[in-house]
Amino acid sequence: MKRISAAALAGLIGAVFCGLAAAGTSNSLLSRGDFPAFYAAAQAACAGQLAHLYDEASQAAMQNVFWPGLNGRYFSFAYPPYVAQFAAPLCALSPGAAKGAVTAIMVLCVWLCALCLQNSAPHLRQSLTSLFSFFILFSPVLVGVLAGQNNALLMLLYCGAAQRVASGAKNCDIQAGLLLGLMFYKPHYGLVALVLLISGGLARAAAGACVFPAAAYLISACALGFGWPLDYLHAAREFSLFDYAVNRHQMISLPGALYAFSSYFCPADAARLALFAGGALALLLLWTAIWLISRPAAESACLWKMQKLNRVLLLFGPTALIVSPHTMFYDLGLSLIPVVMLWRANTDRRITLVMIFLLLSYPLTAAKSAFIFQPFFFVVATAYIYVVYLVKTGKCGFLFNKLELGDGF
Repeated sequence: MKRISAAALAGLIGAVFCGLAAAGTSNSLLSRGDFPAFYAAAQAACAGQLAHLYDEASQAAMQNVFWPGLNGRYFSFAYPPYVAQFAAPLCALSPGAAKGAVTAIMVLCVWLCALCLQNSAPHLRQSLTSLFSFFILFSPVLVGVLAGQNNALLMLLYCGAAQRVASGAKNCDIQAGLLLGLMFYKPHYGLVALVLLISGGLARAAAGACVFPAAAYLISACALGFGWPLDYLHAAREFSLFDYAVNRHQMISLPGALYAFSSYFCPADAARLALFAGGALALLLLWTAIWLISRPAAESACLWKMQKLNRVLLLFGPTALIVSPHTMFYDLGLSLIPVVMLWRANTDRRITLVMIFLLLSYPLTAAKSAFIFQPFFFVVATAYIYVVYLVKTGKCGFLFNKLELGDGF
């Protein structure tokens, strides 16, 4: 993959300049993006107004103060309240400076993601620049980074967990669980990770994954009372109904793709039935991943746990994206991480395929609202099928650099 680095970096520079050229308008990706929702939530946390975090009028009023170009419109904040509390330091910065800081942090997360991946598989040892270029130039990842989203943080947590497992160090399973548990800032992803860990009987990793959500619950309970999850679930449900109607063309999960496709041809009631059918099929795909993880393999109990943790790390990304009820196209990088670890771009033909894939991602992103449903769904589905096949046939190998684990594994 070294040979694509120069072209990839040149493309990155061009993409950044194009973004800067478009930044003159208040609606551009760089100057605003989706960031108003996060900045307004941080302001609400600083002002002690978390009780109004999901109030539409409050969100609209706060966001329009800082971005008058919204003209009364607003971006919904659908994260748990502790995300707003953790984002509170952004209040010390102006809206533009805060947006710039978050974008820079997300670029750094992509670089750290590449660094972790480099240490997770032997064939990626000398591929830091190529890995960074690939991910940052993949249009959905780049759009998420420039728009003020946090998709790069998800990727870093995933790659960090893989790197800890690959190290084979003592307590690497707990460390990987801690990192996966941090994904509970997006609960639907953290929950999938926890289910996979529990299904594999990986009690220590599952316990590690519970640390962050337990601490975050208590942090928000101090401000909102112990019953805050009920209010959050109500707000999340209302947001999901609205989001499926407005942003279905951006969704890449199986339920989202089926809903988008059926809503184009069918009345609303039939589309909702398709959504439920998609949910049922998603549960079947989740069960498939659980079955693969729990299958016996090694005779040694220690080695068996290693294999199950290896399977969890490989299956998590594609599984989380294809089964989650709310998966947007800019999270697509999660499904590519295990593919990068397993698929070697070591021939001219494969390098050409990588370049074509990157180039095609741009028109698909630009024209995403023109499709009946999001075509990036096929990328998620292909990644899921590919990883499931390799895990089932035993061709996935190990993420581990060494086969010895600490006594406490």
